Formats: sequence, structure tokens, C-alpha cells
Amino acid sequence: MNTITNTNFAARCTIPKNNYNNANLKPEKRELQVFDFVNKNKIAQPCRKKHNKIRKALAMTILINSLGLGALFGTKETTKASQTPDVISFNTIQNFASDSYTFQKIKEQEQIKTQIQETEFDRRIKAREQQARLDYQEYQKNEALKVFDVEIDLSSGQEKEVKKFLKVWNNYQDRYRTIEEVTDVPAELICAIHCRESGANFNKRLHDGGELGDFRSWEESAISALESVKKHAPKIVLGDYQTYLDFAEFYNGTGYRDYHNMNSPYIWAGTEKYSIGKYTQDGFIKDLQDQQVGVAVMLKTLYS
Repeated sequence: MNTITNTNFAARCTIPKNNYNNANLKPEKRELQVFDFVNKNKIAQPCRKKHNKIRKALAMTILINSLGLGALFGTKETTKASQTPDVISFNTIQNFASDSYTFQKIKEQEQIKTQIQETEFDRRIKAREQQARLDYQEYQKNEALKVFDVEIDLSSGQEKEVKKFLKVWNNYQDRYRTIEEVTDVPAELICAIHCRESGANFNKRLHDGGELGDFRSWEESAISALESVKKHAPKIVLGDYQTYLDFAEFYNGTGYRDYHNMNSPYIWAGTEKYSIGKYTQDGFIKDLQDQQVGVAVMLKTLYS
């Protein structure tokens, strides 16, 4: 059978054509005859197989994409346009900016809150440390004041001396503090010694209540007297009142303790720790009682 090359209508398959098919037929009838011939001779079968393969491949691709396995099988997944818009709306940008601003504000508020908490913690720690120092200072003061835990029994003259001491201290403590700055001897102790030596007379020298002599002022004599005693007296510790009393005893002399095994009236006169015995210019007289008030009584009255 003679054939000629012709192009089919849909699948671009090469189909045989007989010469007698060139008869003057209507296009519709000839077209039907050609398709009948193709179907009978199974010429279009390869085209149908090809189309079936394409359909199966397309169906598999759609299934894989619908299951989200495109990346696994190396195929490109397709999504709806509504899921990945090509253009971001102004509202979307505005909402994103608003969320970022809100997050930043929350972060700043958390930082401020943390700083406030840390500041409050530091304040409480410092307050506790300050209170601890005050408590310890109070404890030290109470411990130091135990040296004055003695019974006091004052005569009327000694009571007057105590009142005079308090008055002198209130009126002239600035002068005593000036000497303290130079000698490091507490001002109230200087005042008590001044009362014992000369009845707080600023025209008399501090050494022994005598005349000023070559000293140009009471202050000059006080510095000289205190500095000379500091060379051999125990060191004064500020706030340790026992050291105050020890210094005062060395200022007057340690003969009572060294030679008579008794407490010095210079310190304890007017208390239960002293009864009788006194040094004079003539020496020690065991039956003589010191009528002045001791330094311990004056300081105890000032500190209480």
C-alpha cells in the first residue's frame, strides 16, 4: 500500500494515507475516515501512551506537592498565590513595625525593672551594713562603759565639783578640742584633768595647777604637759575609756598602785573603789582622805 506523509491533527504523529483517500469528500467525512483508519490500525497508540505517561507524571507531582514532599523528591512545590503574596500590604508592614515596637518597649521595661531591683538590693545591703556598724559601735561603747560600773557615793563638795565640771565642759569645750587636735588626748579627759589640777582655772598651768610662769598661755602649758606624759603613758584608744583612765593615772603618778596596792583617788575618789589614803607634798598619808572627785566620776557623769 502506497503511503504519503501527512501530519495528524492533535498528536503530530506520522500517519499513512492511501491514494484513494484523496477523493472529493466533505472535510468532515474525510476527517472521520482518517480517524477511523488510524484507530483500526492502532497508529495513534504510541501517542496515547505518551499522553498517559504525562498524565501519570503530572498526577504524581501534584500528589507529592500536596503531601509537602517536594523537597524530598526533587520537585518544585507549588503554593497558592494567597499563601505567598508577591506584594506585602501596607497593613502587614504596619503590624510588623507595631509588634517590633511593642517588643522593644517590653524589653526596655524589663531592663528598667531589673535596674530598680538591683538598686533596691544595693540600698538594702548598704543600710544593713550601716546598721551593723552602728550596732557594733553601740556594742563597743557599752563594753567600754562597763569600766564605770561602780557605786558612787559623793559628798556635797564632790557633787558641786561634778556640776562645775559639766558647766566648764559646756562653756569651754572648744578650747579643749583645740588641744585635742594637737595632742590626740580626748578633750573631755583634758577637761577632767584641768578640774583636778586647778579647778579649771585657765590662768594656771595644767602640769600641777601652778603659775603659768614661762608659758605664754594655758594652751601652751597644756600641750607641754600632755606631750611629756604621752612619752611614758599607755596609748589612748579613742572610745576605749579604760585607756582614758590609765592615762589619767600616769598623769598623776602610779605610786598608789606601785607602792600601796590601792586604787588611785585621782581616778576613783567618790566611788566604792576608794576609801582613804592620799599623797601630799609631804608624801603619802594613809589616814588622809581625798576630798576631790575622781576623773572616773566626772567622765561617767558626762557619758551617762
